[in-house]
Amino acid sequence: MTLCATTFPRIRFGKRFWLIYLVSSAVFHLFWEFAHSPLYTLWRSGSPVQIVSDVAQCTLGDIAIAAAAIFAGWWLLRRSFWPPTARFAFAVTTVATGFLLTVVIEWASIHLLARWSYDARMPVLPYVHVGISPVLQWLIVPSVSLWLAFRAERSGSKPT
Repeated sequence: MTLCATTFPRIRFGKRFWLIYLVSSAVFHLFWEFAHSPLYTLWRSGSPVQIVSDVAQCTLGDIAIAAAAIFAGWWLLRRSFWPPTARFAFAVTTVATGFLLTVVIEWASIHLLARWSYDARMPVLPYVHVGISPVLQWLIVPSVSLWLAFRAERSGSKPT
């Protein structure tokens, strides 16, 4: 017997899962963006309106990355050999996708496009010279949001 993609049912999550993931992700990213704003040069040179505008734009970008990452996790795993109970694989795929997108976007925005720059206090990863704060943001925020969404989905499901 060969193992194929149809061996296991497709990964399915209810509306509650998607809503909790995206809303909690948006809220946590907004708070993180404000918290690490002093690590960017705009914090010193920009007006309060510029800072709030920048944080709002970055949060919208984070929401787009979060949506792309969770969709990629769902799309990749629903076409693979993973059983629907493989939440860990789904979470790792989602977080890894968001992490990689963030590193690429952050690197390009700093080194190619000069859209923003780091303050001297921003610790950076060696070799890629990307800030540690946005990298940690994309490891922690999606992990917590996924945990909340999995928990809500499990508590909201009723046996049939």
